[in-house]
Amino acid sequence: MVHRTATGSRVPIGPKSLAEKGDFIEIYCDGLGELRWPNPKTDVIAEATVFLPRVPFPAIRLDGNALGPDSIDYAGIAPSYPASYQINVLLPTKLSAGRHKLRIQVGKSAISTGLFIGP
Repeated sequence: MVHRTATGSRVPIGPKSLAEKGDFIEIYCDGLGELRWPNPKTDVIAEATVFLPRVPFPAIRLDGNALGPDSIDYAGIAPSYPASYQINVLLPTKLSAGRHKLRIQVGKSAISTGLFIGP
């Protein structure tokens, strides 16, 4: 399941609601390995810190081109779907309309999907 954020609203991406260049998209998926929670014995955590779930940092490729770490806003357990990952990705502003291949890799686990970008 893939969603996009446009002016603060979350809308399912589909034929009538395409993602656009420069949008943040929310990707919901599974199969990327272990879902981890912070370990208070090994992680430096302030007392007031909210324990946010996390996953190892994902590598994101769009049409084979790596997106930099600044393109990933969040990678962790989906708040509404605790058995799934949520990865928020900023799409490049220089992206042509049409179908693109999106690949997400965490360690040795990877998933690929198509992503349609509007004009």
